[in-house]
Amino acid sequence: MTTTTGDRIRLAREKAGLTMSELAHRINVSKQLVWSWENGKIKDPRPEYVIAIRDALNVSIDWLILGKGEMSEEDNPYRVMTPHQKAVLDLYEGLPDSIKKEFFQSLQDKKQFFDMIMQEMLEKNKRLK
Repeated sequence: MTTTTGDRIRLAREKAGLTMSELAHRINVSKQLVWSWENGKIKDPRPEYVIAIRDALNVSIDWLILGKGEMSEEDNPYRVMTPHQKAVLDLYEGLPDSIKKEFFQSLQDKKQFFDMIMQEMLEKNKRLK
């Protein structure tokens, strides 16, 4: 039974055929952190990790956090790819295999930078209140 977020992370990771180390590598965290989520030592991953887990395991956030709805975004009949998402996917698919990894890493780096800026802004906003 998948009653906790950690249980659902484990289920989705195993369904994807990934080890804890492989998931950790994909979302740029330690294997120990993945273990802590899956074993309930840390009950709720931080929001940026929830997003990364969602992306890495192709699961819906509602299912991951709340245990509600469909496990996979692909199973969600309301999931529609936006034109920007389709353009990025088309761009990626059009690249030679030799540079796809570099392209993907560049996107991850940009997202990490954006997440850092957003976190700083949130913290600054909290201090100003």
